[in-house]
Amino acid sequence: MSRATTVRRSLLAGSSAAALALTGLVTAQPGLAAGGSFAQLSPITIGLDATVSPYPSTIGVSGLPKGITDVNVTLSGFDHTYPSDVDVLLVGPTGKFAVVVSDVGDGFGVSGVNLTIDDQAAGHLPTEQITSGTYQPTNFETDDDFPAPAPDTDTSDAVLSTFNGTDPNGSWSLYVADDYGAGDGGDISGWSLQITTIDLPAAPVFTAPVTEPSTDTDGSFSLAGTAPAGSTVKVFDGATQVGSLPATSGAWALALVDVPDGTHAYTATATDGLGNVSGPSAARTVTVDSVRPHVTRTRPAQAADDVRVGRNVRATFSEAVRPGTLTKANVRLVDTETGDAVRARRTYNATTHTVVINPRRDLAPDTRYRVVIGTGVKDVAGNRLDQKPRTGLQLKTWRFTTR
Repeated sequence: MSRATTVRRSLLAGSSAAALALTGLVTAQPGLAAGGSFAQLSPITIGLDATVSPYPSTIGVSGLPKGITDVNVTLSGFDHTYPSDVDVLLVGPTGKFAVVVSDVGDGFGVSGVNLTIDDQAAGHLPTEQITSGTYQPTNFETDDDFPAPAPDTDTSDAVLSTFNGTDPNGSWSLYVADDYGAGDGGDISGWSLQITTIDLPAAPVFTAPVTEPSTDTDGSFSLAGTAPAGSTVKVFDGATQVGSLPATSGAWALALVDVPDGTHAYTATATDGLGNVSGPSAARTVTVDSVRPHVTRTRPAQAADDVRVGRNVRATFSEAVRPGTLTKANVRLVDTETGDAVRARRTYNATTHTVVINPRRDLAPDTRYRVVIGTGVKDVAGNRLDQKPRTGLQLKTWRFTTR
């Protein structure tokens, strides 16, 4: 572009909201924002022969969520004897670009000027003397020519909102060109980016199973919870993904079948439409126990015939059982001659998984007794006692005789 005394003022401007709407993306909710500032401190030299070094100057950005909502660029220490010669093009990691400074300041030399380019600024850069401040992107001529490897800027808008909705991570390039180069020169001592993005989605929250930890007896159960509406929820058992499903209207549910016995620590993440992944949810622990308890040891032993009348009766289970199921209906000592149940206290030792039947009075001598451990006894997971699994639920009984 040639230098002109009268500048054709064809400002290309637009609102951030409108530009974002064109991307098909939804703007971030208020308060849900992340971002950072990134700087390049090495100077950009604009030679008297119009050569610029480095070309381009770059800034690497990393660690931000995808989905830009605002970008500002600051040019620090701008010196030039004829600022109108200088054009500035910003190119983002995804290839989006915007001419943010072009043909401003006419021939009014500048020294040490600091310029922040912001779509939300009050006004554009002037055609006369430039002073430090915050300005909207300003392009007074639309046919700027940036040498390769810069992109063709014929379709460029002078709005930073062109970057909205894109991934900020990667290399940002600042192309500075001198479009006249007749003995005027200068430099930019450094430049920086101020980037705001949407925040990472909130982690899902489990609502089912209701209790933590919980148990299951057949390996078939459902996990459910809440997550940001429209996100995709991924559910993990430890490090293994076991499901992926949409959080329609902010809720999700996953049915699991054939989960093997053992303790399973489930977590979930939410992925938004831009690919941002939340942190993991709090774990929901489910212990699957499909094995029914049974009696492994009895005292007195089966068919013992010289049991002391003052002796207690014991039954040891294969695993921990629920003390509340050790009732007189489920754990009985019966006089086989009369058919009467012996009044007794029942105590449970959680360490040894043993129930003790302590008769309130000594047993009668020379009497046969029968002990019954019923199928109403349950383990911690809720499995009912089954002494002979292959034939269905079977209680445990044995007899002994006092001396």
